[in-house]
Amino acid sequence: MGSGWIDTVYNNSDKVVKIRSRDNEHNGTMVNENNPLENFDLADGQFHELKPHTKYWTDWLAIPWYYRGKRYKSYSADNTINFFNSQIGSHDYVMFVNDANGKMLMRQRVPTDCDFYCTMRFENDGVWIDIVNHDSTLDVEFVREMCESGNWVKNDPLDAANVVSAFDDRNSLEEQ
Repeated sequence: MGSGWIDTVYNNSDKVVKIRSRDNEHNGTMVNENNPLENFDLADGQFHELKPHTKYWTDWLAIPWYYRGKRYKSYSADNTINFFNSQIGSHDYVMFVNDANGKMLMRQRVPTDCDFYCTMRFENDGVWIDIVNHDSTLDVEFVREMCESGNWVKNDPLDAANVVSAFDDRNSLEEQ
């Protein structure tokens, strides 16, 4: 198991997106690239606003490993979505869960045997985690899957992004 480190966050959307951390370590700090005076530390557990069409540099911003519903990051534009690392079988994933009802919405496979570094992008059609590099000895396909009617369905990446705006229409994962 490795850790996921977010190096840069882009809010390319037309909306303000809020982000927070609920973790006991590696909460991270963020700095607006165009206005270094706009910076914040996510260790306070509060939501912080990301301005539309803005790039943020980060430091020590980790995607936490799931632990009893107590360790996660969240983002919110219209609805709050929690995300965290989790291991299912022999694979590691970043999982996306609706905060209001606990429904699994999407998962993205990530390297299993090493840390990975990524960017996080908020677009008008959804959220993306782009793996930038990793030291895995395995050839990993970074598959994005949507949860539909209790089953994981591999989607074209262009369609997978719609999970953020359409999560109320999705069914929860009944079995893993």
